[in-house]
Order: sequence, then C-alpha cells, then structure tokens
Amino acid sequence: MKLIPFDETQNIRGVAFPRQPTFRQFIITGPPGAGKSTLISRIRGWPQEGYIDLTQPGWWKARQLTFRPREVHLGFPVKGVDQAQTVFDDAWNEGGGLLELDPKRIRIPPEPQWFWSPRWRELYVFEFLLPPPEVLFERRRLRARHKTHAVDEFLAPDVVANQVDIFLATAEHLHNAGLRVYVRRDMDDLPLHFIDDSAGADPAEDPWSRLRVGWFRRLRQALRHQEEIPRVELDSQPRRLRRAVRLPRGQGPLVLDLNDTVYTLVPDRRLGTDAKAPCDWLLYAGAWGPDEAVVLRPFVRLAVGESLTVGRASETAALTPAPAEGLAARHLRVRNRRRGIVLEPQDPDARSQVFQVPAAGREAMAEQGQRTLRDLRALFGAPVDHLPPAAAEDLVARTLAVLADEPYRMPTAEGAPGTILDLPDGPVPVLVGDLHGQVDNLLTLLAQDSLLAALDQERACLVALGDALHLEEDDYLEDMESSVVMLDLLMTLKVRFPRSFFYLRGNHDSFSSDVGKGGVPQATLFRKHLRDLRGKPYTKQVAAFFDALPFIVRNGGYIACHAGPVGSEVPMAMLNTVHDYPGLMGELISTRLRGPSRPAGYRKRDVRAFRRSLGVERHTPFIVGHTPLTQGVGAWTHVRGILHHHIVHASDPRRFGVVTRVGTEMVVLEYRTAPMTALLAEAEAPAGSSATPAS
Repeated sequence: MKLIPFDETQNIRGVAFPRQPTFRQFIITGPPGAGKSTLISRIRGWPQEGYIDLTQPGWWKARQLTFRPREVHLGFPVKGVDQAQTVFDDAWNEGGGLLELDPKRIRIPPEPQWFWSPRWRELYVFEFLLPPPEVLFERRRLRARHKTHAVDEFLAPDVVANQVDIFLATAEHLHNAGLRVYVRRDMDDLPLHFIDDSAGADPAEDPWSRLRVGWFRRLRQALRHQEEIPRVELDSQPRRLRRAVRLPRGQGPLVLDLNDTVYTLVPDRRLGTDAKAPCDWLLYAGAWGPDEAVVLRPFVRLAVGESLTVGRASETAALTPAPAEGLAARHLRVRNRRRGIVLEPQDPDARSQVFQVPAAGREAMAEQGQRTLRDLRALFGAPVDHLPPAAAEDLVARTLAVLADEPYRMPTAEGAPGTILDLPDGPVPVLVGDLHGQVDNLLTLLAQDSLLAALDQERACLVALGDALHLEEDDYLEDMESSVVMLDLLMTLKVRFPRSFFYLRGNHDSFSSDVGKGGVPQATLFRKHLRDLRGKPYTKQVAAFFDALPFIVRNGGYIACHAGPVGSEVPMAMLNTVHDYPGLMGELISTRLRGPSRPAGYRKRDVRAFRRSLGVERHTPFIVGHTPLTQGVGAWTHVRGILHHHIVHASDPRRFGVVTRVGTEMVVLEYRTAPMTALLAEAEAPAGSSATPAS
C-alpha cells in the first residue's frame, strides 16, 4: 500500500485535516513522543486520553470513544502474547525483543445488516500520527533526560522503529477492513491516505472518496430518519412481534418474553421529569417484581440513541449465569429513540412477545420502594441532617468501639487489628467508590433492590473505598456541611451493620494540611468546621476514627483499596501493618494510574505484584476509586488494558458506579442519582417510632 496526500483538506485551528469528516469524528493515536497531546491541545479537543483494546468484542462501542476528538491509546494483538499490548507494557519496554502484529485477532466493527443499522465503520476517523522512527527516537531520547515519561526508560532505536511499524500495520489493516483511517507524519504535514499502488489505483478513485457526501448518501440518511415503523399501544396482554414496532413514549415498564426467557425493560426516568420525555432504559433479567433473594439486580443501560441486541451471543448474556436454551443467539433488537422504544425481532424462528407490566407488579414495586424509604428514615432520621453534638459524640465513641474489634480484620503478629479486611466469600460484595460528600448517591445505593435487608441479614457486604468527605464540584469545595452529614451516615452504618458495612481509608480521610482540591485546603477547613460545630474533643475522636480504618479488602473473589497497588511485591505482613510503613500507606491511598502525563503512576506489573502480595489468583478482580478517567461516568472496566482492574467513582451528583457479584463474576453497574434526601423528608414516619440515627 502507498500513502499519498489528500487532494482536499479542511483547516482546523491551523492544522490540515481530510475535507469531509466532521470535527467530532477524529480519533488521534500513535506511539509515545509523536505529538498527540500537543495536537489535541492545539485543536481544542477532549483533554483526557482514552484506551481501547482492539482484541475486545465491541470496542467500537466503548465509552472512551464517546468524547471526540481525543487521544486514544491502542491495545495491539501481538504474536506469542495472549493479552493485548500497549506501548507502555513490559513486553516492549523490558523484554528487549521486537513484537509482531497478529492482525487476525483485531476485531472489526460489523457491517450494517439493515438499512437503518448503525454504520460503525463510518462513525470514527482514525488519525495515526507516525513521525519517522529516527525523528521519534531523537525526541524521546531528549525527553528521557528530564525523566518526565517513564515509557522512555527502556529506549532503543529498534524498539521505537518496531512500534511505528506496528502502528502503521494496524492502520493499513483497519483501512483494508473498511474503516476510515489516515496517516500523518508530523502535526504540520498534510494527512496521507492509502492507495493500492500495485493495482495502479487512481488517487481520484481511492476508498476515501466515499467521504465526499454526495446526493446518494444524503438521500440514504434522510430515508433512515423517515423509515416507517408501525406504532403500537400495549396493555397487559402479550403481543407477538413479527416485525419491528415502535412503542410510544410514556409506556413501560415492559416485559419481554423471548421463547420463555423473560426480561424486564424499565424506564430510568429522573424524578419530576415528564413521563413522555426521552430517557434511559434499563434491561433486567427475569420478571418484574420484588425479589428479596436478590441483593442488586444486574442490568444493561440503554441510553437515548443507543441500541442493543438481546440474545445468547450479546452483551445481555452477562445478566444471567445460564441463559435459557430457547433464547436465540440474536433474538431481539431494542433501540432507544427519542420518539420511543423500537423492538425488532432478529430471528424469524424465535418467538418474541412483549406486554406492559400488570398493575399488581407495579403496585408491588411501589410498595417495596415505600418500605425502603421507611427503613432508611428509621435508620438515619428525617430530614437527613447532621446530628446534635451530644448524639454525635455518642455515635463516634460507639464507632471507635466497633473498629477496635472489627469483624474480619486480619490480626497483626501482636494480635491487634491489622489494616487488611479478610472478608468471607458468602455475602454478595458491593463496592462503591469515592462519594465525596454526595449524600444522595449513598442513599440511592442503599435504596436499590434488597440491599438494605441483605446488609441486615449479612447476605451482603457494602464496602466504601474511602474519600467519602469533601465535595469535588468547583463551586462547593469549601462547603463542609455535606461532609458532616456523610460522616454521621458512615458511622451510623458501621454501628448498625458492624459485620456487613466496611469503610476503607482514602487520602481525604485525614486532617492533613496537604489534603484539598483546587488550592482549597479542605481537610483543614473540615477540622475547623467540626471544632466550631461539635468541639475539640469530638474532632480528636474523628482523627482517631481515621487512624482506625482498614486500608485493604482481601477476598478469594476480589481485592480492593482506595487508590492503587504498592510499587513492588511485599510480604502480606507489611500490608497488614502499613502504619509502620508510611511509603506503602501513601501508595495505597494516593497513587494513580500511569499515563503519558503521569509517569510515576502504577501499571500492569504493579497490579500483578499486588495480587501476589495478597496471595490471590493472577486474574482476581482488583477494584479501586480515587482516579476518575472521564467526566460524567461512574465506572471504568479493564482500565488501560489491565484485565479485571476496575475503577469506580461516586463523586458526580448525577450518576455513580458500583462493582458487585453476579454468579461468580464481578460486574459493574451505573446508577442515576435520585433526590433521596428530599424523598426521605417527604416520607411518612413509622407510626409510634422515635428512632434517631444515634439510637
């Protein structure tokens, strides 16, 4: 294949790009030192890097590709290595050998099956920024002197050339597969596209000519928006689907009967919004109705404009450990359009029925919701607010007594409570990331399904991964009221559920003057606020509460801490006494994931060493908080190509993520935040109850 310049280009803030793609389609990738971050900054693209593993099914649907233009790192399949490799991985940087691309393992987005199907191959435009290897090596050699990028630590000319070759081979492979790809040698150079030189192709007839929007493409787009799908009204009687139908907005929840395999489709509508307004939908496995045996029901979220296929071979297979035999591989397509939900059978031999949830089912769920509100009000009181000083002093004393003999704490050699929680396998784990003062996020989680009852019965354990204090929104960095309320809620949960609620220490769980955000010394302000509100003795007890917290959760099915692993393999006894090792303690609560702008962060080999230190299997899920990767998202899975390493965060006032177990697998769920403090204030208090958080 030959590379030649585009005949027609557009100018975006002084940089030449191909003529027809729009600004929001470009994905910039390339090896270290190529200038990706500089290019993104110059054209004012999305400032944070993303990562996609080209060997993973459905990578083209990854959330990291939602915000564009942006810089994206690629995980490549290479021969002789099972897992995809990035330019930051040990196989390149420490192995000393050169790698060979295995293009057969690269997943390619499917072609549209129907006229209206998504055109994944046309959605993105990939720029491969590939300077000549000798230029790239010299840039990185000069950069290595300043030690700003750890990826330059094992620098060699042949390795740099090998990385450029693999990027170029990947670009050519994606181009041949029909994706929109081009190459740029330097930021100020013209973009180049592939042509088949051996076939004598005319540059005017190269595959990129399809980017020129002609009359046929405009007509096709118009027809896609005008397609006629019959609109149907549903009731509680099953309706057989023989072709695509559109359900008007405002209907639901719905039951899908797919050859006797039942799913429920529920609108996830914000309270107070119009019942007919577009909204997300949640797909659950099983019939609609309360199920006290289920701690958290797993679901797949379907946002406005998205679609999913229900079947054995789709993303919905993870909802049930063992899907029914009658379910087809691709049974039913569900599309969430602004005009309503569209249901489209995919297999003509598979039966698909849909109907509205009967009134009795809706009433049962409403009754469960009211019961949950009453239980939360009995636990925390209403309105949810900080306690009077005397009640707060009593609560912190009782909390310290529980932590002094906390269940499941691994003992030290002296018999004292260690800093590792060794939790049993039986209870269903629920891990939530940094709450940062978002009281409604915590209350929303406790109101889900039967979590509160499961905590009471010790069928579940809720683990908060630290940093529950101090709001992160720019306008509220100095607001300490929500942190006081959150502190009271955490202690109330610990006293009420000593064997099923656990709180790990994070970097914000301190009165250190170094703790803050945006130049605001939040920990110092919080200590002053507590002293003014509840006195100096209480504030000293809160400091003791911070010091008494565990740092690590260890279990046969998962491990977790606040920030990340320590930098090397160490004995478990050291991890269980991290107060004696300030360096280890600092890493557990403050380290961040490694990236081009964070060369000192942890990486894949550190995660492997941490698993060995804790004596768990090499693929044991490892969950942390501390480092949100993108805004408006609550969870990230297999981050930066590290399999089974997940990040969850709960500091956004609109949504948050948790990790829980379904069957034997750990899965990630994202919830919308509900105005729980307002709901609890409006809920009717239990008759004859005088319950307070302290009692």
